[in-house]
Amino acid sequence: MFAKTHFLFRKSTAFLVVLYFTAFFSLIIICSCSRISANSQKEHNSDFTIRSLDIYLARASIGRADFEQYFFGNDLIIMECGPLSGAVNDKHHSNVINLTSDQTRTLYEKVSAVMARLKQGPYNFDRPGSLNSIFDEGQIIFKVESQAGENFEIQTSLRSLESMRGLPEKNIRDIILMLRSADSKHACSRFPV
Repeated sequence: MFAKTHFLFRKSTAFLVVLYFTAFFSLIIICSCSRISANSQKEHNSDFTIRSLDIYLARASIGRADFEQYFFGNDLIIMECGPLSGAVNDKHHSNVINLTSDQTRTLYEKVSAVMARLKQGPYNFDRPGSLNSIFDEGQIIFKVESQAGENFEIQTSLRSLESMRGLPEKNIRDIILMLRSADSKHACSRFPV
């Protein structure tokens, strides 16, 4: 009788030990996951949250003009590119781009830096080109809206991004190059920025 009780006691003790360890490790995993999520949101929301971002690039080439456009909203990027026909974009290629958490953080940091510079006061950007010839400056339109309702729009030339005349141009150029590198299915010709 004593041996049977002792066996059952050892069996139930072993079961309880396994149960406690399982509960303990589950709790650690849940806490660490929620902490990682909270940290990424904290990093993500440290300066502001982007409600929408629209980057439009266009440049003339021999016999035509091409465009490239990136839309960012709800943590999703849609890219379109192709030839321009007058004022209408004939969509040639479109793709959804998935950014890594590092790329998303970089996007927020660069956009935040551009917005911070624009809040300081007037900044003289180069005039955008007219897309009339291959020697044209090209054009870029950079629009951003924050969740707080701040709206900024920059219209400048692609050549100013190539020369990286100032910090806003450098940050915008870095954003475009990062988005291009994240888009593995890009089928359009890429003009320099």
